[in-house]
Amino acid sequence: MSTTGRRRSQPWLTRKLKIKLVQAEGQHRDHAIVEQAFADVTSGPLAHMPSGVFTANAAWLSIAAMAHNLLRAAGSLASLPLARARAATIRRDLIAVAARIARHGRGHLTVHLPEGWHREHEWLNLLHAGCGPPAAAA
Repeated sequence: MSTTGRRRSQPWLTRKLKIKLVQAEGQHRDHAIVEQAFADVTSGPLAHMPSGVFTANAAWLSIAAMAHNLLRAAGSLASLPLARARAATIRRDLIAVAARIARHGRGHLTVHLPEGWHREHEWLNLLHAGCGPPAAAA
């Protein structure tokens, strides 16, 4: 282990002798992405496994995987920074919104977002990607 200034660096080895350092670093970064996905799921829905019953936990795991995939897709549709954000950030900035829904005559719904909200553009991107443009008036 060497110390350079204030930064510590540690050499690492790989068992794959015929692999080049650039390839090994790429694999290491891919591993870090997978570890980030595990951290998102285990700090969110899997932190609250319901019981010791296998079937209940299996159902919870399936629902947690679907929710995680939908959340990642929503972040990707909203904006590039949210596509790379943690799941908790996407939940905080896009899902848990203090919006008000108003119903007009003939069933029209209007969503009133908070004024001056910093994520309004991303939320509208997600809305238009999920629902499409509004139908033309006849």
